[in-house]
Amino acid sequence: MGDLAPAAATDNHNNLGLSASMSLADLDLVAELVWEEGSKDHEKSGFVEYNVKLSKSLNDFNLTLSLDSGMPLGVELSYNLGALALYGSYNASEGGGQVGAKLSF
Repeated sequence: MGDLAPAAATDNHNNLGLSASMSLADLDLVAELVWEEGSKDHEKSGFVEYNVKLSKSLNDFNLTLSLDSGMPLGVELSYNLGALALYGSYNASEGGGQVGAKLSF
């Protein structure tokens, strides 16, 4: 079992962010949670947003599944050829995705 790496942050508006990452059986898991306080005193408009990502790398391929507070599933697949990286992604909330290439030098 991998090491758990928790983190927390807050700001002057009493917003709170928590995150944790862990490696389990060659899978990388990252979870983030943000609680935002209402903007006015005594207002109960605080809400929570979350994002969970599960990633697996095999050779030069990387597959990521993500789920956020809107509940749509996202899928990303990338392949690294050294200076050239090919990628594709699909997001259920947008009903579509993108395909591209990135050249690094």
